Amino acid sequence: MLPDPLVIRVPLIGPNSVENVAKIFAGGIFGNQDPQAIHRINPDAKVYRYQLGPYIEIKYVPKELVPSSHPFFANAGTAPLKLVASAIARQGPDGPNPGFCTWPREFPPYVLTVPDDPAWLAYLETFVKDRAGIMTECSWIRWIPCP
Repeated sequence: MLPDPLVIRVPLIGPNSVENVAKIFAGGIFGNQDPQAIHRINPDAKVYRYQLGPYIEIKYVPKELVPSSHPFFANAGTAPLKLVASAIARQGPDGPNPGFCTWPREFPPYVLTVPDDPAWLAYLETFVKDRAGIMTECSWIRWIPCP
């Protein structure tokens, strides 16, 4: 199920306050804005959660999946909720750290996930409270509507 055609990600800076965003973009707003604040101004606005994907912050990755050489190793597994191992992409036998998680060189605090793993999808669904759905991106876009 795709959202309405008018879905815009708007930063909340300057004139783009919650009030202005809620008044202008009723068709769909995606970002990390508080949906209740937007619905107080425009009850008909559809608010979608934006989630950078298929990556997750290293704090949600079990520490045993992160090599000690990782620049953010100290942050690994520090969140109370951790993603299960099946949802974390692993380096192959020819990688620098076979069997451990993998991450983009330019963004080491983020770890690659397995985008179609049921545990990853279930994790994403935890973000849709009070929202019309969630949008995550990578080389494809997947919308997860709320029930």
